[in-house]
Amino acid sequence: MLIGVTFVILFLYIFGQLQEGSALVALLVFNVLSIILTFPLKGPLWWKIAWLGIGNLTGTAWNLVRLSLITVATGIKTEPSSLVNFLLGPATDFIWLVPVWSLGISALSSLASKEKTERK
Repeated sequence: MLIGVTFVILFLYIFGQLQEGSALVALLVFNVLSIILTFPLKGPLWWKIAWLGIGNLTGTAWNLVRLSLITVATGIKTEPSSLVNFLLGPATDFIWLVPVWSLGISALSSLASKEKTERK
């Protein structure tokens, strides 16, 4: 679990400048859930760390794409576009969280079941 916490701190230190507030909250929620709920599960440590990294990179890429689309769609920062970004930003930041979480858990369980069948 300490390895996961170290990885998260390092990632947020490096990529934290690229993120805005709602994206950082989404990344923190993903990281906390990953560390607390996934690292105690049985499975290879390398996969848990790789999944955490892939999830963080997916969240960062999603945030950059979302910000680019908002910039292209609104062109210039006006009051209505700021309001739309304020209201929809956090909701759209969490769209990537559920698929990445479920793919990681299913891959971890398939790796664990594969290891069980190889032992027998």
